[in-house]
Amino acid sequence: MLESGERYVLLNSNGGGAKTPKAGRAAKPKGGSEFDRLLLEAVDEGLGVLGESPRHAIYFWLEKNHGIGRDEIPQKLDAFTSSLEKMFSFGAFYIQRQILEKLHSKLNLKYKEKGGYKFADYVNEAKREYLRAVRRAAK
Repeated sequence: MLESGERYVLLNSNGGGAKTPKAGRAAKPKGGSEFDRLLLEAVDEGLGVLGESPRHAIYFWLEKNHGIGRDEIPQKLDAFTSSLEKMFSFGAFYIQRQILEKLHSKLNLKYKEKGGYKFADYVNEAKREYLRAVRRAAK
């Protein structure tokens, strides 16, 4: 759902058609957590390696075909991952790695690949480390 103040980008050139929020300019994610905001920034940047127009098309496709709005990605990591894999097959792993590297950089964490880990495992571990650091800083 779009919130007030969001900008739109038309996805088709005939002027009629679906509109999506411009990546990077969306309102606060549901729950408003700082981690979710940083994760969405990392997703924007990770998808951005494909270019701005493809990033917008991916967000549109995720919402239209899989019911995953951009701001819902932090709560729907498995569905997001599965959708990327359907769209890009093995190329999804490259995109996921880009997102994870960007996320870890934003959190000042070192990204290391681990056997048996899935995208959501990396994100959840990063979130645990981030929250631990926030609690330590608050003491």
